[in-house]
Amino acid sequence: MERVAIRYHRRNRRLKLRLILEMVNRRSVESVLLIGVTPSDPRTRSWANLVEQGIVDRVTFSVTSGLEAQAGSWPNYLACNGLNLPFRDKSFDLVVSNAVIEHVGGENHQKRFVAEHDRVGQSWIITTPNRWFPVESHTRTLLLHWLPFWRLRQQGFTRLLSRGEFGALLPSGAGMVGRLLAPTFVATSRGLL
Repeated sequence: MERVAIRYHRRNRRLKLRLILEMVNRRSVESVLLIGVTPSDPRTRSWANLVEQGIVDRVTFSVTSGLEAQAGSWPNYLACNGLNLPFRDKSFDLVVSNAVIEHVGGENHQKRFVAEHDRVGQSWIITTPNRWFPVESHTRTLLLHWLPFWRLRQQGFTRLLSRGEFGALLPSGAGMVGRLLAPTFVATSRGLL
């Protein structure tokens, strides 16, 4: 089962990376802020870092960030909170967070997280797993994540999102890719899709 789950995660992340790189190429993005990178060595090319490393490899300048004091050997890593980023307005061509928003807290924190992307980036991309997809991506369980009592007992993620809940966090004019039962939703700033 574990091998199947890892294959699924790799495939899903490759599809996300392809979509993000299409947007990067279309906009001639040079500077990127990656929020919430996995604290491991990106050179291992593990599935956990596949999207982030693929972006870093394509752009001229990147800053990676997360809550950990040190996150492996990411280039230009800065420990900071995605709810209060230490950058000036519109500092980056693109701000990306891949499957991070479900970890930042309740609805108000998630709205603040999106607002910070919008503030420091000329454009942004936020991905999140779909709450209603049958397999929960963090725990690899089937259907259990639909049960409120099960979700309350879990650590490590705080608020999985449906398409409607995710859309309600976004500013007017933002775009979203992902059907109702897609494994992942990808939201973008106005005009990026």
